[in-house]
Amino acid sequence: MNSRQVILRGLLVNYYFDESAPPASSAVVFLHGWRSNALIWHPVTAALVKKYAVYALDFPGFGGSEVPKEGLHLKDYAQVVSEFIRKLGLQRVCLVGHSFGGRVAIKLAVMEPKLIERLVLVDSGGIRMAEKRRRAIMAFAKILHPVFALPLLRKVRPTIYNFLGAEDYLATPELKETFLNIIDEEPTPYLPQVRCNTLIIWGENDQEAPLAAGRIKERLIPHSRLVVFPKSGHFSFLDRPQEFSSELEKFLNEPS
Repeated sequence: MNSRQVILRGLLVNYYFDESAPPASSAVVFLHGWRSNALIWHPVTAALVKKYAVYALDFPGFGGSEVPKEGLHLKDYAQVVSEFIRKLGLQRVCLVGHSFGGRVAIKLAVMEPKLIERLVLVDSGGIRMAEKRRRAIMAFAKILHPVFALPLLRKVRPTIYNFLGAEDYLATPELKETFLNIIDEEPTPYLPQVRCNTLIIWGENDQEAPLAAGRIKERLIPHSRLVVFPKSGHFSFLDRPQEFSSELEKFLNEPS
């Protein structure tokens, strides 16, 4: 896949695409998770490029895209994707979102239902009960932040945060405000408003977003079905790339 850049909402955004797709073909847009980038989808895109227009974005702040100068919210990321789809003139769009990318995909599908034809959620975050521990960690991190500003405690801050399991918070220091904004918004209330056909793929042994969260999404999203990959974790599409590609292509071939 080739790399290009485009200005979206005032930010330079990097994306990958394949020029071998047939004219006027349906577009499949891949959205990565937090602490990741668009290239993570490479193992599962090869089977699609001969039939579909395949795109993978680096979200602002990740991969080759510009880091935003201020904290963003879920709506901001959804609007970036919306502007991308319109600017490139993509048609019959299927959004595929992993983890954080799934949050963005849900938000956009509800904000602009006519823009998205199909939705694929892969080990997607956003169920409050499934993220209770992470939210507690982030609340604790907010409390500790001013304390750790003291000179004597600065050196021990990373050690304590790592012990708490706040790796996402630590790994993207330039996006800390954005990260807190994202996890503060729970997409669960939006799920019944998703109108497009939705495929939900989950790893049986996902520890980041437990399978129970996938079952809740299947129950709340009207036109959805859940596929569980056995012996797979949070990156189920990498644990089972052939099965994932097969399920995705089967879904894309289903009547709208």
